[in-house]
Amino acid sequence: MSDTLTIEVLAGLANRIRAMISAICLAEELGKNLHVIWSANDPACMARFDMLFDTSSLPRWVRVDMGPREEEGVMILTPEEMEAYIASKSTQTIRSYAHFYQKNEKQWLKYLRALRPLQPIPEIPEGAIGIHVRRGDHEKAKKFSPIHAFIERMKKEPEATIFVVATDSKNERRALLEAFDSTRLIFPANTLSRMTLKGIQDAVLDFICLSRTTKIIGSYCSSFSELASMYGNISLEIVKED
Repeated sequence: MSDTLTIEVLAGLANRIRAMISAICLAEELGKNLHVIWSANDPACMARFDMLFDTSSLPRWVRVDMGPREEEGVMILTPEEMEAYIASKSTQTIRSYAHFYQKNEKQWLKYLRALRPLQPIPEIPEGAIGIHVRRGDHEKAKKFSPIHAFIERMKKEPEATIFVVATDSKNERRALLEAFDSTRLIFPANTLSRMTLKGIQDAVLDFICLSRTTKIIGSYCSSFSELASMYGNISLEIVKED
């Protein structure tokens, strides 16, 4: 049996991170080295891992590169599918974008929070609240977390509250600037499109900045909102309109 577990992480930034952390925990449990295939040729994430995070923040037995994948691989998205994979003693490459393995929550969070971004992160004002307005191709977030619901929720906070806003939409940014004084809004990212290297680097910037607020008001069914709250060990409130 191979002494190396291989996973190809898929989809966007947060989905890749949670799949990779799951695989790190699994590899440690099995006593194996881990090979992570992180492609930079996918429109959902046009950047190598080493362009976003310090590779030394990973365990020394983890290697991350762009592949290629040499076999078809098996898609694993749930803990049940993972248990079946382990029981089969398969050596196939895992393909995933999910939080598919967590025997120990403290272990999972330890590896997640160890990740260090390459770029410098600006100082976040004390007491600031994170706002994540997910748009792009995320139909559920657009349907159930409309911008007017965010604005209504934000107006319930004290008038002096500063909001750190992560969004991939110019329209939503404009709507927030019309609703609030610009001095109350911080937009960490300059590039909104995630289909460029700079866009993904700015997504990491948004992610870390959100995690350094006091809490996150996030979008429905967004792994980005959820993972940022876990990374920062802060609460998450989802804006959801029926």
